[in-house]
Amino acid sequence: MVLIISSVGIVVAMLMLIPLSASLITKEYMQPERLNLRLDDYIKNFSDYVAEENITSDDAASVARWSMYHRNVHLVVFGGEKAQFGVADGEILEGDDAPEISDPVFTENIPIGETSDTALGNTYFVRFADRVCSVSVMDYSGQAVYNGIQWGGAILALLAFFIIVLVYYHFQTKAILRLSAEVEEVSGGALSAPIHSKRTDEIGGLARDVDNMRTTILKKMEEEKAAREANGELITSMSHDIRTPLTTLLGYMELLQNDCEGMTDEQKTYVRLCSEKAAQIKELSDKLFLYFWAYSIGEDHVDTESCDIRLLGEQMIGEWLLPMENEGLTLKVQSDTLPAGTCVAVNTECLRRIIDNLLDNIRKYAHRDHPVEILVTLSPGKRYVCLTFRNTIGSWDSKTTGTHIGHKTCTNMANLMGGRFETVTKGDVFEARLYMPVDSSAGDHQ
Repeated sequence: MVLIISSVGIVVAMLMLIPLSASLITKEYMQPERLNLRLDDYIKNFSDYVAEENITSDDAASVARWSMYHRNVHLVVFGGEKAQFGVADGEILEGDDAPEISDPVFTENIPIGETSDTALGNTYFVRFADRVCSVSVMDYSGQAVYNGIQWGGAILALLAFFIIVLVYYHFQTKAILRLSAEVEEVSGGALSAPIHSKRTDEIGGLARDVDNMRTTILKKMEEEKAAREANGELITSMSHDIRTPLTTLLGYMELLQNDCEGMTDEQKTYVRLCSEKAAQIKELSDKLFLYFWAYSIGEDHVDTESCDIRLLGEQMIGEWLLPMENEGLTLKVQSDTLPAGTCVAVNTECLRRIIDNLLDNIRKYAHRDHPVEILVTLSPGKRYVCLTFRNTIGSWDSKTTGTHIGHKTCTNMANLMGGRFETVTKGDVFEARLYMPVDSSAGDHQ
């Protein structure tokens, strides 16, 4: 539409310019008084040229040389009875191009400078080197001015057209760049940043479609986050609600198994089966919680608190001393190099889950003839406390394959606390390292 409107407008302007320029030239430039003044200037200049160059009346080449520097001027020199030649734009007019005068003017007595009208324009009397001749001067510069106006108008029209197109595309490109910048901002993660558009053209429609897509994605993410949070609350609540009665039930089962002298063999079998099933339920609930942490966690961090890692570690690891001894394993905890009162910023629930997961795996796969070492040390930069679990790998059924859920869970929990988790296997020695950030504010406070 912009191209069509600008083209039509320029064509209309050109059509209006043609008669206007012709009328203006006729009324102003070709006015008789101004035309005569120009002709007088031409003949004066020509007379001076003839006198200076001592030109004869039959020297057409010299006259043509003068006309070379006076464009749009036509001279006719009458050199004798019915003898004449004309020049225009530096060329001698001969043959069909030569002008024809029905009643030429020849005189030897008319004073120099006087004029007489002929069919070709004003005729002046000029003294050449050999005689006085009549010279007819005609001015065609009006056509040149008209042509110049037309060409100038055409050039201005093209410039106006290109300026209109460039301005239009400038605004189009500016809108596209603004839309691109807003889309890039959204693609960078700022989904809350709106995409503005007040235009009614295709670019405006595209901007609105992209903004609708942005709001749809934002809405889906909010719904997914709400569902994930609800799922997390359900898993956490269910895990807690199941583990609490299970712990009690397992305690009662252990008491019954330890005090079963008055039971029949059938009753002992039932108690043993109940204990095994309760243990299976506990293991399944733990796996469910691990799957949730490994695949469904969507938070960027968890709330942490400052804790004395030596005291907290002794408490959490101490709970595993008896189960490890029952499995034939020995735990050796070394924390002598750790300064007393060193505090770390951790989430106690996450730390407990990591330690429980590691020690449970060690209980399953560690070699019974080698002790399990647990080292608590400061990293070289003293920014982290490193909790290292080292054991010798024992043999197990090769058909049993792990899902690596425990490793993913520990990695996620460590990242959420601002630390990191890594495992290293060298030969038959397995190491798991948990790095926890040192709480420097707690140290300064102490």
